Amino acid sequence: MEQRLSVQAEVKGIDATSLKLIAVLAMLIDHIGGLFFADFLGFQVVGRITLPIMAFFVAEGYIHTRSFKKYTMRLALTGLASVVPYGLVFKDWYTSGNIMLTLLMGLLAIWFYDNTTNPVLKYLAISALCVVSFLGDWSVIGVFMVLAFYVARKQQKIYNGWIIAIIALMFIFGVIIIWAVPDSLSIMGINASTMNEYLYPFAIGGACIFALPLLSRYNGERGKGPRTFFYLFYPLHLLALYLLKLAIDYYI
Repeated sequence: MEQRLSVQAEVKGIDATSLKLIAVLAMLIDHIGGLFFADFLGFQVVGRITLPIMAFFVAEGYIHTRSFKKYTMRLALTGLASVVPYGLVFKDWYTSGNIMLTLLMGLLAIWFYDNTTNPVLKYLAISALCVVSFLGDWSVIGVFMVLAFYVARKQQKIYNGWIIAIIALMFIFGVIIIWAVPDSLSIMGINASTMNEYLYPFAIGGACIFALPLLSRYNGERGKGPRTFFYLFYPLHLLALYLLKLAIDYYI
């Protein structure tokens, strides 16, 4: 009886499918806000929980996948399929690699970290991947978050501590940018308002901390649902938003 209760206690919490659904819903809200309500901060704050959850499950996926090559190809093909829809929605053709490119670079960073014995080659490869990630969404922050979650995963005894540390650093970084950077720039005679246009996305990134309560509830279960849904959702929801924007602009 005691053993049965122990097993039941282990499966409490939130499974992988549910967490991923929360992540894509938050991403959808974020993208709707960016496209139709750009001046309302709340949509973007909600969307910040998406990256930590995605990064977390890329690291988990690397550990549990039966075929690294197939996993890599799925991310790569999803990223390629999303380039045009992302560019159409956000009018950003220079960094239209989107988040899938960043997650792919994070996945490859894990592979090099895990399989390269020469430390110089290892960190050169990871650095090169970080450079490529600047073509995508979240860039080097996304790559480091994926890699950090993997390193944390290998340190089971302090796993939750690593999760807290990773996301808390994002929060602290955001607070510093919001409160400290503008004053410092003004003191140095630099136009803070101009600089804030570039720093703003990183400041909002501090809202990633809101993913912490969700990830801390992860129970290790896969959950039910088709795996392909999450790969198809990203390019298709971008395309749907673009068509909706065209329809609104045409009829209103």
